[in-house]
Amino acid sequence: MRYVKATDVRSLRRLPLYYKVFKTLKSQIEEGEYKEGDLLPPEPQLEKRFCVSRITIRKAIEMLEQMGLVTRKQGKGTIVRNPKTVQSLNYITSFTETLIQKGLQVSSRNISVKLVTPCAKIASLLNINTDQKAIKIERIKYADGKPIAIMTNYLLPWIVPGIESKIPRLNSLYRLLEEDYNIELANAIEYIGACQADESEAEQLGVEPGTVLLTSRRITYDKEGRVIEVAILKIIASKYEYCVYLRGRPE
Repeated sequence: MRYVKATDVRSLRRLPLYYKVFKTLKSQIEEGEYKEGDLLPPEPQLEKRFCVSRITIRKAIEMLEQMGLVTRKQGKGTIVRNPKTVQSLNYITSFTETLIQKGLQVSSRNISVKLVTPCAKIASLLNINTDQKAIKIERIKYADGKPIAIMTNYLLPWIVPGIESKIPRLNSLYRLLEEDYNIELANAIEYIGACQADESEAEQLGVEPGTVLLTSRRITYDKEGRVIEVAILKIIASKYEYCVYLRGRPE
């Protein structure tokens, strides 16, 4: 029998309803109660089971989908994926750490930390309402004295209280999160794309407008499944590359 500490129970009561639903379904998927290819129960059934609204159920399923644990298909339902297939084959490393590993001297300039109302898309990724606030950190990353990327991070204020006073240590955000806030980063989903630098971006990076930039959008989670940050990078494509380790063929 698994015993739950009283402090754990109090913490659970303070969690949003959608997060409680998410945690329950996530555990059931990881423990094999719902197997790969299974359909999760339809939304009305989940509403009755958890005694919550449809909006709450959809928010929880959206979190599962963001973590790669399920796929929603119109006309069919929510399909469970194999949890093992969504585990990263690389460690979660920050952009700064990657540059340092390449032997480059890394610095941050034009650092800005603000409390903002994020756009609807960022709010959705952070799992907050559109009228809630988020911490927005903006800075230009330099490698060996030359600008290489524009970095924007969105974090939840109650997870990183007082971070505006830690600007001198924002060269490595992940280290700051781990050392000052005891946050254990567990997994992340990253989307890679490309765009052309507009005039403002070109000026900040010292390139011509229209220069190709790599774009990265990362949603990082802790071991409890909470969204810790949404990071958006725009990197000079000619100065950076991604290395992805692949293994084997799908069965």
